[in-house]
Formats: sequence, C-alpha cells, structure tokens
Amino acid sequence: MKEEKQQATTIITNNKQYNPTWAELYKTLKELLDRRQVLLEQVQEFKQIDEALKNYFSGVTICHIGPYKVCGHEVEEERFTLPLHLKNKYLHRDKKWKVEISRI
Repeated sequence: MKEEKQQATTIITNNKQYNPTWAELYKTLKELLDRRQVLLEQVQEFKQIDEALKNYFSGVTICHIGPYKVCGHEVEEERFTLPLHLKNKYLHRDKKWKVEISRI
C-alpha cells in the first residue's frame, strides 16, 4: 500500500525518475478520481452546512456554543465601475485550458 501511495505521489508531482506503465498510470488515475469523488461529496455537504450556519449567525457579533466561538462583523466592500467604452479599452482577455471532471 505504501508503495502504491509513493507511485501515486510520484505521478502527481511529475517526477521524471519514475516512468509508470500505462496500466500503472491508469490504475493510479482511477484511484485518484475515485478518491476525488468521495471528497467532492464531503465538500458539498460542508458547503451546505457552512452556508446554513453563516446565514443563521448573520448579524450576530459574538456567540459561544460549546468549544466553538462564532464572530461576525460588518464588512465594507468597494466596487469600481467604468463606462463600457473605457472598460473595453482596458479589458484584457487570456485563454486557458479548463478541465471539468464528472462521474458517468
């Protein structure tokens, strides 16, 4: 098991000392995708709980519940708006590759 983790780490970091076979690479990538799926479900649950708690505590300055301390404060946000003709003059667009991973 430790050797498998070593190989997975090596493949992830693109270490040129280790050249995996296609079968090893496929297996490692499949394991990483499976693990990603498990973690993704946990992240989504965390975000739902986090949003619900933050909505509930909105407007509360300080609160202690068991070992937890919840603090809140008002934040001032700054926005900068420009007329469209000026915005377009200074707008720069860069292209990058977007990767989306979904379970089929």
